[in-house]
Amino acid sequence: MGSRAPVGRTVAGPVRSAAQSVTPPPDAARQQAMARAALYAAPRTSPLVPLVAVGCGVALLGAWQVREEMYLVAGRDVGYALGILGLAMMVLLLGYPLRKRLPRTRPWGPLRTWFHGHMVLGVLGPVAVLLHCNFQLGSINSTVALLSTLLVGSSGFVGRFAYTRIHHGLFGRRQHFAELRAQLDALKGDVLSKAPALAGELERFGGWAAASEGGVLGAAARFFRVGARARRLRRAARRGADRHSAAPQLTIIDAYLRAGRRVAQIGIYERIFSLWHAFHLPLCFFLYGAAIVHVIAVHLY
Repeated sequence: MGSRAPVGRTVAGPVRSAAQSVTPPPDAARQQAMARAALYAAPRTSPLVPLVAVGCGVALLGAWQVREEMYLVAGRDVGYALGILGLAMMVLLLGYPLRKRLPRTRPWGPLRTWFHGHMVLGVLGPVAVLLHCNFQLGSINSTVALLSTLLVGSSGFVGRFAYTRIHHGLFGRRQHFAELRAQLDALKGDVLSKAPALAGELERFGGWAAASEGGVLGAAARFFRVGARARRLRRAARRGADRHSAAPQLTIIDAYLRAGRRVAQIGIYERIFSLWHAFHLPLCFFLYGAAIVHVIAVHLY
């Protein structure tokens, strides 16, 4: 009896370990399927800022049409209130960088909410300032404050555009060339098997998009040419797609072409974002300095 227990234990142990090695975790297949589907998914964008920008554009157009009626005057009533409101919005813009960099602010809510607010205020603030002055230039200090406000607001759109090209959407982690190249390689087998007629051209497109020779000039050439080459291949794929399998073929080809475009363009977008950051930060300091001078000058003189 005493000798049977060890035998049972020694036999059961290998049997369980073998079963564990053969049977995958219950969520492994689902995670692999989700990761695979993510390669084919088009990037998601937030419509909030475009909607706010369109609404502000309509408001500015209406105010421009009646600017000669002088309904808005910077020094009184609604015009004065819009100036205070615009300045308050520009000050509140500092909430996002503070929330992002100060550890003590982590309990203040999710970072993406602050980023959304930062972008919306970056649109509404300059609009309020522009309505405050009724599209007119005044003294030197007010002109400097207005122009710096408009520059900061305009540069925000450039920064948002470059940011979304080097991150997974507005709130995802930063992408790198090696990661995008791995995605391109992962899609290569699928696209070549699904589109054999374009296999050679698609393979050459992927190799050209991921090439690193040519330095900055070569990267700039690929940056501007990759869109035209991708569209040409897309049209060729649409013409040659089988009627019964056109949708799956085009989905895979589109994913491959998107990955190629991201690989070819990420280096230039990283440079654009770096230059924007070096320009945007000192411009913000200049804006706040000009706003302080303007407020003091208006109320003292």
